[in-house]
Amino acid sequence: MIVPMKHLTIVIRSADRTAALEELRDLGALHLTTAAPEAPAVRAALEQVQQAEQATQIVTAAARARRGDLPPDITPAAATPDAIIALNQERENTTSRLNNLERDIALYTPFGDFDPDSIAALGTKGVAVTLFKAPLHSNEPAADPRSTTPFRKFLSSSGNHAFGVQFGNDPLPDDFEPIAPPPRRLAEIEADATAARERIDRINLTLAASVVHLDTLKKQHDARTDLFDFAAALEGVTNDNTLAWFTGYAPSERLAEILAAARAHGWALLTRDPADDEAVPTLLRPPRLFKSFLRVFEFLGITPSYHESDISSVFYIFFTIFFAMLVGDVGYGLIILGATLWAGRKFKNVAPGVITLFTVFSLATIVWGLLTANIFGINPEILPGPLNHSVAVWLAEQNNIMLVCFSLGAIHMGMGHAWNALCLFPDSRFLAQVGWCGIVGTMFCAACVLIGIFPFPKFMYYVAAISLLLIVLFMLKRHELREKGIDLGLLPLNIISTLGDVISYVRLFAVATASVKLASMFNDMAIGLSLPLIIKIPALVLLLFIGHAMNLAMGALSILVHAVRLNTLEFSNHKGISWAGFTYNPFRRRVPAGDPAGHIAN
Repeated sequence: MIVPMKHLTIVIRSADRTAALEELRDLGALHLTTAAPEAPAVRAALEQVQQAEQATQIVTAAARARRGDLPPDITPAAATPDAIIALNQERENTTSRLNNLERDIALYTPFGDFDPDSIAALGTKGVAVTLFKAPLHSNEPAADPRSTTPFRKFLSSSGNHAFGVQFGNDPLPDDFEPIAPPPRRLAEIEADATAARERIDRINLTLAASVVHLDTLKKQHDARTDLFDFAAALEGVTNDNTLAWFTGYAPSERLAEILAAARAHGWALLTRDPADDEAVPTLLRPPRLFKSFLRVFEFLGITPSYHESDISSVFYIFFTIFFAMLVGDVGYGLIILGATLWAGRKFKNVAPGVITLFTVFSLATIVWGLLTANIFGINPEILPGPLNHSVAVWLAEQNNIMLVCFSLGAIHMGMGHAWNALCLFPDSRFLAQVGWCGIVGTMFCAACVLIGIFPFPKFMYYVAAISLLLIVLFMLKRHELREKGIDLGLLPLNIISTLGDVISYVRLFAVATASVKLASMFNDMAIGLSLPLIIKIPALVLLLFIGHAMNLAMGALSILVHAVRLNTLEFSNHKGISWAGFTYNPFRRRVPAGDPAGHIAN
C-alpha cells in the first residue's frame, strides 16, 4: 500500500529553531518541503559531502585497479576524506610533473646527456651554440672549421628528423627548427622522472591499502550528509526574528510521536490531509512477500504518485514471469541461481532483498525452462523422455506460445482496469472501467484472429458493443464533459492502441525464440568444428562459453528493455500510473548521535 500522509506546519520561536530541528531529526519522521536557499553554510556543507563521496570513489577505484597482494611496507592512509583527497591531489600533481618530465626527456634524448651550463659558458666567450631539429634529408657532412660557413654536427636521427648542434652566429636554414637548451642535464631529468613514477606507484598502493577504511569513509559520508541536511533545513526555515515555521509531510502513523514532541517543546502544530493537487512524497509498503521488489523500483528510479496505487505486488509477479520467459533456459537459470547464492555468501554487504529477488527470478526461469524443455539450446528431441513432455511439445507450436503471450497481456492489462473499477466503486465511473475490461478481451480475440490462432467468437460482438456503451456513458461525469470531452473523441484511437498493447506482448515470444535459436546455433557451430580432437575440445569449450555468455548477456538486456516496459508502459497506462511520484525521504540522522564518525566528519 501507499502509506497515508499528513501535511504538517510547525511554528516555533525563532530562537528555538536549531533545537527544534535537532529534535525532529532525531524523530526521523518529517519530510521537509521548505527549499533551502543558496546560503554559504549550505554550499560549504555540500562541498564536504562531495569530498567524502570523492574519497570513497578514489579508494574503491584504487582497490579495483590493484592486482595481487600489497607489499608489507605499505600502510593505509589516514581514515579521513581529507587525507585521501590530499593523497590523490599529490598523485595528480606528480602525474602532471611526470608528464612534463617525459616531454623533456623525449625532446632532449636525441642530443644525449650534457651540461647545459657549457652552452652558457661558450656564449660568454662569443661562441653561439644552437640545438636544432631538421628534416632527415638535410643531413650533410660537418663543414670545414676553416670555412666561412658555421660548424654544424648532426648527433642522431629519429623518424623523419635529424638532431644536431650548430656553433656560430649564422642563421639556421629555413627548414631547421631551433630548440632551446634543456634546463638541466638529461640524467637529472630522468632521475626525477624515475622518482615521480615511484611516488605515484606508492600512492596507488597506499590508496589501495586504504580499502580497509571503506566502511569508515562511507560512515563519514553519511555523517557529512547529516550536516548538510541540517544546514539546508536550518537555512530553509522561514524566520521573521520572532517566530519561525516550516512545513512537511509525515506518515499518519507517526503523527502521535510528532504531537508528543510538540507538546513537550511548546511548538504550534497544524495538521491536515494533503489536497488532491499537492505533490506528496510516496512511501510504499507492500506486503512482506513482495517487499524485496522495492529494490527494483530503486534501481529503475521510479515511484508512483502518492494519489495513485501501489502496484509493486502485480509488478513483481509479472516481472518474474517475463524474466523467466525472456531468459527461458534451465541452464541459464541454474547459472543465475548459483551466482546469486555465491554472492550472498561471499559479499555480506549485499542487500538481502537483492538476493531474494534473484533467487525468485532464477527459480522461475528454471521452471519455465523445464516447461519448454529448453536447456542450453539443446534439441528437445535428444533430451531424456521426462524433459520432452507434452507441455513442451504444445508450447513448441508457434501459435500456442503466442496465445500464451496474448493471454498474459490481456490478463495483465485487464487487471489494471479491474483494479480501477474496484477503487472507483460505487461511483458510476467504475462501469467505464468494466467496459475497458471488455475492450481488452475484445482486442485479445482480435489479436488472435490476426495471427490465425482461432476465429473471432460471435459472443464477443455483444461484449464489445456493451463495453463500448459502458465507456461512452460512464467514462465522464456530466460536469466533466466541457473540460474532458476530447477524451470521448479520442476513444477510437485508444481502442486501437489497446489492440497494439495486446500485440506488444508478443515480444516475449520473439525475444525468447531468438535466444533459443542463438544458443542452438552456437551448439551446432561448436559440434561442427573440423579440428583434431586435442584442439577441438578446448576450442569447443571456448566457443560454447562465449556463445552462451553472450546469449545470457542479451537476455539480461532484454529484461531491462522488455520486462520493464510491459509493466511501466502497457500495464501502467491501463492502470493509470504516471510514475510522477517522488520517494518519501524524512529529515533524519544517518549516523547515530555519539558515533565517532560524526566527530571525524566535523
